[in-house]
Amino acid sequence: MKLITAFTMGKVVIAALYFYLLFGALAMAATTAANVSALDGTAFASSTGGVTRKLHVNEGVFEQERIITGKDATMELTFTDGTKLTLGASTIIRVDTYKYRKKDKISKPETGEESFSTSILRGAVRAFTGLLAKRRPFSVRFKTKVATIGIRGTHFAAEVEGDSATIILLAQPDASAPNAIEVSNTYGKVEIDKVGWGTEIPDATSPPSPPHKMRTTQSMNRILRSVQTTRRVRIPRSPIR
Repeated sequence: MKLITAFTMGKVVIAALYFYLLFGALAMAATTAANVSALDGTAFASSTGGVTRKLHVNEGVFEQERIITGKDATMELTFTDGTKLTLGASTIIRVDTYKYRKKDKISKPETGEESFSTSILRGAVRAFTGLLAKRRPFSVRFKTKVATIGIRGTHFAAEVEGDSATIILLAQPDASAPNAIEVSNTYGKVEIDKVGWGTEIPDATSPPSPPHKMRTTQSMNRILRSVQTTRRVRIPRSPIR
């Protein structure tokens, strides 16, 4: 009996070691999409397999992971192409696809292999796009439940609440840099190229509103203030009536 028990335990240990090595190898093989460059409060990453881990500064996040911030938390993700996403409290995003190769590894830039797509599922996000948006602007997309944000080399803030979304174009540090977004869904499309202007989608069956001067929401203001110490950001004033 003791011999059988020892044999069974040995198999369990071997199986556990096998899975540990297997998943360890898979984790090492995964390419880091971004690193947590700043964090105030708590945040978590959740994989497609349902494994959730607590995030810390300098920790990596990966393609297909959901990033979740806690109540009163603010975090910044810096992607390997230089894109920076600042997430407000109680925000959820998903890095749907992230394919980026450093310039010295690109043999045929026209092949279209690079892409970047992120879903903003809930909360407030500020996006300052990087090299992918400059190199392949049409391959970079930010999606919400009610609209898709197309990039033209840009800086914007978005807030998603249920079936509604508010999206505002913000100023680039370099005034000469391209700065515009296209917001579209099944019911319509608008292009925004004026700083401080934006659009609202009130529900899942409405087109984006015509672009107009807007004020940032309270949640947007909080994440903008969190980065003003490291980068000058212009917050649009109240709209002119």
